[in-house]
Amino acid sequence: GGVAFIFYLQNPTRYFNKGVASYEAGNYEEAIENLNEYVSYGFENEKAAKARYFLASAVDKKGARLTGLQPDQAEYAMKEKDALAMRRYIDVINNNTRKSFQIEAIVGYADICRRQQRYDRFITSKLEDVIHSHPDSKIEDQIWMLLGWQYLLAGEPRKAMNCFLESAGDLAKLGQAKSHLKLEQYESAF
Repeated sequence: GGVAFIFYLQNPTRYFNKGVASYEAGNYEEAIENLNEYVSYGFENEKAAKARYFLASAVDKKGARLTGLQPDQAEYAMKEKDALAMRRYIDVINNNTRKSFQIEAIVGYADICRRQQRYDRFITSKLEDVIHSHPDSKIEDQIWMLLGWQYLLAGEPRKAMNCFLESAGDLAKLGQAKSHLKLEQYESAF
C-alpha cells in the first residue's frame, strides 16, 4: 500500500489531470499551479503540449489582482500578467508539436496585442502564416480580424480593411470604422 501511495504523490499525471480539470472549471490559479508543476518535469509529448497551451491560456484568462490598487498600480499589474501570458504563448508557438495549440496560442498572443493596441511584427508574421495555411473556418474569421488589427496598428489601413472585410465580428466592424477614419473616409466610418 505504501509504495502505491508514494507513486501517486510522485506521479506527474495527477498534476496534469488536476490542472486541466481546474482550467475547465475556471479555477485558473489552481490550474496554473498544477500545470506549472507538470511542465517542470520537462516532458516532450502530446500531454506536455496540451499542458503548455492550457498554462498559457490560464495565465491570460486569470486576470490580475486589481482590488485595492491605485490606477497606475492596476495598469502595471495587468501589463505584468499580459507579459507572462505572452511568454507562455511564445513557448507554445515555438515548441509545440500540435498545430491546433500553436494556432490557439497565436490567437491568444495576438489578442493581447490588440487589447494593448500594440503592433508586433512577430505575431503579424505568424498570423499571415496561419492565413496562408488555410485554417478551418471556425478560427479563420478570428485570424482575419486579428491580422487586420495588426495591420491597422502598423499604419496600414488599406491592408487592415481587406482583412476586416473577411471577418464578421463586432471587433472587425470596429476595425473597419477605424480604418475608414485613418483613410479619411469619414462618411464610411459611421
